[in-house]
Amino acid sequence: GCDIEGGEGEGKMIIEESYGSHLQSVNGGDEVPSLNSLLLQTLEELKPFAADLAVHVCGTHVLRTALCILAGVEFVDAYAPASGAKNTQTNAIVTEWDNGPLALTRRGKFKDKRKKKKKKPAGGGGDDVRGSSRQEVTVMKPFNMTSDLRSEEFRNESNSLLRDMVDIISLAEGQQLQRGIKNKTNKVQPPGELQQRSCHPSSGPLLVQMLRLLSYRNNDSNFGKKGPFSGTDALADRKLGILPPEPRYSSGSEAETLVYRLLCWDPNITVGNDDDESREAELNDNDAAKQPYASDIIYGLSGEPRGSILLETILHCCPDSFHDILCKIGGFYDEATMKEYVSHGVSNFVVQTLLVSARDKNQ
Repeated sequence: GCDIEGGEGEGKMIIEESYGSHLQSVNGGDEVPSLNSLLLQTLEELKPFAADLAVHVCGTHVLRTALCILAGVEFVDAYAPASGAKNTQTNAIVTEWDNGPLALTRRGKFKDKRKKKKKKPAGGGGDDVRGSSRQEVTVMKPFNMTSDLRSEEFRNESNSLLRDMVDIISLAEGQQLQRGIKNKTNKVQPPGELQQRSCHPSSGPLLVQMLRLLSYRNNDSNFGKKGPFSGTDALADRKLGILPPEPRYSSGSEAETLVYRLLCWDPNITVGNDDDESREAELNDNDAAKQPYASDIIYGLSGEPRGSILLETILHCCPDSFHDILCKIGGFYDEATMKEYVSHGVSNFVVQTLLVSARDKNQ
């Protein structure tokens, strides 16, 4: 399914033969299997190869679809017009992201299709280029599923399979942490393959989607049930290009565990409490607040085209207490480091997200 050079015809034949043989193997071919059993069996077959598919240009899209099915959530264009107007030349739906005030705020450069595309030199472009690909703004909403996929049996099996897929994709070299946030028997692993995948063009967006799905599932509110833009205030925000709020994960959730893995964060180092004065004093104490690897990882992710988007997603989805600590460890409160972030062609987007997602006036 990931062989882009094999041709569509050959791939379609393989899929049809595989599906036909599966139907024949179920009760001698007398009974057609249910949709939920087909989905679960297909995803179970993909699970052992999830680590390799995550860095494949086509395989990563298969995993994204699989994760959405397991989570029961889909991503939709936040600014898709209700009329469904299409471009007469490309037959693609025209959104405010392509035409209107939002077009000037999107990342990357507009490509003039009338000009011949220039070949990129070996080694890629400069380090400070965010990229010229179209950056869509998406929001999450529950899938409109059939009754079989809404059953408790399917949801229980899909939740278990989702946790397994997340572990396989997010843990580099088979290193696994026990479920449980504060566990002194678990040592924080140094940066490795997972951090490299955070900046990979295929696995980077996959990790972003995975974190958003886990945050959505952990959130208790009914995000997306009334649409991404509902109410008078939300409609005004939409016209101004202000995104709807992202669901935020809570302490002890699977999303928090994923963030700790991505940042090589040591959860046993506690910083601050309800007392603002004691929190400030502890933040100023380098021995108490210093993370062994997180500071360098945050700094590195902020300058990468894909890694910076992952860092922005963390800023949107994390709880208030972690947002403040993340800013401190990442050096966003330091004047000299902040100037570096602002003047960089990629990390300035992280600063913009930081300002939008600030949780209190003290920040």
